[in-house]
Amino acid sequence: MIFGKNFTLLPAERFPPSPVHWPGIWVVILITPFIIFSIFSVLGHIESRGVSAQNQIAKASIAKASAASGSESELREVEAKLARQQQLVRDFEKRLAAEKAELLAEQELITQRKIAELETQLAAEKASVFIDKQIVANKLLSEAEERVRLEKQALLEEKQKLEERRTELAANQQTQKPVGAAKAAGSSAKSTSKGSTQTASTNRRTTSKTSTEEVTALFNAARTGDIETIRQHINAKGDVNLRNARRETLIAAASATGQLDIVSLLLQSGANPNREDSRGRTPLIFAAIGGHNLVITMLLEAKVNINKSGRDGKTALMAAAWNNHANVIELLAKSGAQLEKVDPNGKTALFYAILNNHQEAARALVGNGANDKRKDDNGQTLMELAKLKSIRLN
Repeated sequence: MIFGKNFTLLPAERFPPSPVHWPGIWVVILITPFIIFSIFSVLGHIESRGVSAQNQIAKASIAKASAASGSESELREVEAKLARQQQLVRDFEKRLAAEKAELLAEQELITQRKIAELETQLAAEKASVFIDKQIVANKLLSEAEERVRLEKQALLEEKQKLEERRTELAANQQTQKPVGAAKAAGSSAKSTSKGSTQTASTNRRTTSKTSTEEVTALFNAARTGDIETIRQHINAKGDVNLRNARRETLIAAASATGQLDIVSLLLQSGANPNREDSRGRTPLIFAAIGGHNLVITMLLEAKVNINKSGRDGKTALMAAAWNNHANVIELLAKSGAQLEKVDPNGKTALFYAILNNHQEAARALVGNGANDKRKDDNGQTLMELAKLKSIRLN
């Protein structure tokens, strides 16, 4: 039914009636524009929203681009700051390297100066030691030459004595022959005369040999302390000032080895304590060389010359200093020995103590007033020389 009317399709009619006669078509025609308008409205709204979305996206892109450009500028500033800091670090490293090089150069100069000073000091010490050794060598050589000369002189004297004895024996032989007895008595008288002459010569030679042996035995007894042999010699009216080939006396031999009893016996028997040997050395010098305080005390009581020097110019005090006998130095200094007496080389006892590295002897001398400000031949004071040899004087 359409609009109250019923329409039926006849079997012969295959199509519906004309639209004019179809009320539903009008409904479609009227509604269609509204539907199209709605569709276009919706499409327009969708398009406007798409445009606004595109605008927002473009704005976001612009904001991102501006933010990116800001970040790039900040990054460039940071990079510039970093570059400046790196430049500062490089400059600091350069300054540090330059200062380090200057310090190394200065340290090298200081090291070279110290090495030069040490080398100079070492050369000075070597020169001083060489000079000291040369002085000692010259002294030893001169002493050896003097000893050889004296021994040679003693041998010549002995040879001369032997020649005199031979002359005397020859004269005796001629005296013992009777005048003209050779012709009158014949061969028997000649043989008798020759036999008597040979016997006398043999006896004299035996006497001479025994005398030399006795001298040797007496000096051995004096050195070893055989007081009985010395007493027998004195009791037999022997010479208490007997000398050997080196012109040494018995009291000098006993003093050299510290034989106090023999020294006392010889002094009581009248021995001269100031007799010198062939080198000018007295018994006091021999006792000082050996460091025998008791013998020295006894000799000083016998009024010996405490400052007497030998032919080499060395006194008993110098001998004690040379051999590092501090106790002898104390005794001699307190007994009036001259501390500043010099030998022919201009050296004092303190110089010889320092020269031989004898600290105890040097301190004993300084303690008794020896002058450590005295200068040697090289212009050095004895105190400076002691420092070079590591000797403490105080």
